[in-house]
Amino acid sequence: MVHLSVLSKREIEDHHIYPLAMDKTLEVTAKELRKSDSPLNSILNRTYITKEANRKIGALDYENYVKNIKCSILEEHAIRFPDEYNIEKFISDRYQVLKNIIIKEIKTLVRDNVYEG
Repeated sequence: MVHLSVLSKREIEDHHIYPLAMDKTLEVTAKELRKSDSPLNSILNRTYITKEANRKIGALDYENYVKNIKCSILEEHAIRFPDEYNIEKFISDRYQVLKNIIIKEIKTLVRDNVYEG
């Protein structure tokens, strides 16, 4: 995982992993989507990245977006892309990945007697 001390030295933005404009079948604007309960606006479809990175990848289509992101970055952000564009599968898969990471961390804390509660 990326440490906050590294991030605090750069401009950081809240990034939609699947960009709001990616789904061309939606008949609403990105602004309207930001206020909706669309899976595209789910907290599971977001991560923090540098402003510079956000500008570079923000306008790419799904295929190029997936190809242009390094595997190490995907791993750091707990991102696993389905073979094809499927926001529901992505959200479900990311939920499981993050849940497993959290469970593992909690078990480590308990095992190491760091948890005092």
